[in-house]
Amino acid sequence: MVDATKQHPMAASNLQKLGLSAAGAKQVLTGQIVTGKADRDRIATIIGADYGQQNKPVARFYLENAWPSR
Repeated sequence: MVDATKQHPMAASNLQKLGLSAAGAKQVLTGQIVTGKADRDRIATIIGADYGQQNKPVARFYLENAWPSR
């Protein structure tokens, strides 16, 4: 898998500006399971803001059960 943090060094910084922790940003960029509860909540909130709050539970379910892993 390609390490996006090396290809796009600003990507992690931009994810942190959205409220993710440094570890959460790296997990997103490398396709790992997002382990931090606060990071999962923040991602679900961002998705809910983009697609309507009714989708926040769907986003949360996806993050808890179907996030890609290695």
